[in-house]
Amino acid sequence: MSVSKDLEVAFLVVSCDRYADLWEPFFMLLDKYWPDCPFNIYLVANELQFKWPGVKVINVGVDVSYADNLRKASESVKEDWILIWLEDLFFSAPVDTDRLISLINWFKKFNSGYLKVATDMPLTFQPEFKSEIGPLPKGIRYRSAIGGTLYHRSTLDKLLLPGSSAWDLDKSRMSDSLDDPFYALSPKSAANPPISYENILIKGKWSRVSLGFLRTEGFQKLIRTRELESILSLLYAKLYILRLSIFRILRLHWK
Repeated sequence: MSVSKDLEVAFLVVSCDRYADLWEPFFMLLDKYWPDCPFNIYLVANELQFKWPGVKVINVGVDVSYADNLRKASESVKEDWILIWLEDLFFSAPVDTDRLISLINWFKKFNSGYLKVATDMPLTFQPEFKSEIGPLPKGIRYRSAIGGTLYHRSTLDKLLLPGSSAWDLDKSRMSDSLDDPFYALSPKSAANPPISYENILIKGKWSRVSLGFLRTEGFQKLIRTRELESILSLLYAKLYILRLSIFRILRLHWK
């Protein structure tokens, strides 16, 4: 499938100056694993400048809130569709661009406002949908979670409540009051996704699970720039993942 930059999709990497140490390795891996990215690429920052081929930096100024910064950044892109990514989601395998474009084009036919391409919960469990994606019911947790998600601009605007943090947006039940359809990957698609990534930070500290990946990719020196998550944090994360795995096996949503 041929792809071009006229797809009206912006790839928006949402960050802030506190995470500037991640920008260079992030874009190194983007170039390595997604050299044929068909979208215009943007990086959201506060005041710092950053130069990388093909990347436009959007400086939003001093932090107000995650939602306010994101709204200001979204107003600076021309595309109607915005694929929001986070700077600590490092690409870990070649992106299947043709497949991603097929999913996006199929998704647009339903006039939907939200497509979660990240592989964590929630996923769709609609058996009548034969596609790789399907709708998310209302009343479930993290239905409109930020990150690894394609939004129509109009839907994103409705969700960005002034003053909200990223955690507030993740937990928000605002999507339940909207008529905009929300979609996500099926369990089968999530097991073999078009975009594979490694979540390298836990609350600003290195995820212990990600250390092997960082070393394999040649980022040993980067590890020295931040603290490691605690053992307690690691155990909590493992229990959390176990709980979600059980939900996935039973095809149940977390409410």
